[in-house]
Amino acid sequence: MAKIFKGLMNAATHEDARRVGHRPDAHEAHQQQSLDALCTFQYADFEDIFRAMDGLPVMIRMRYPLLQSSCRIMGLRGCRDGVAHSASIM
Repeated sequence: MAKIFKGLMNAATHEDARRVGHRPDAHEAHQQQSLDALCTFQYADFEDIFRAMDGLPVMIRMRYPLLQSSCRIMGLRGCRDGVAHSASIM
């Protein structure tokens, strides 16, 4: 699990980064504090996913090739919602 969250911290969304007060020009200690707070949001997302799946296997892709460029614009949560919406249409 720790590797997953470390990866998520590197793929943080702009929306969540703003929510925890992340500033690109901030001091390193402030950046680490912001990433720790962001990890809390992401951890809660994963708890909800695992709870909803109720013991069933879960596969989490860190990047979806077709939406990779969109992830920079929409953020991780937006891409996840877009993939779920696309799957429900098919």
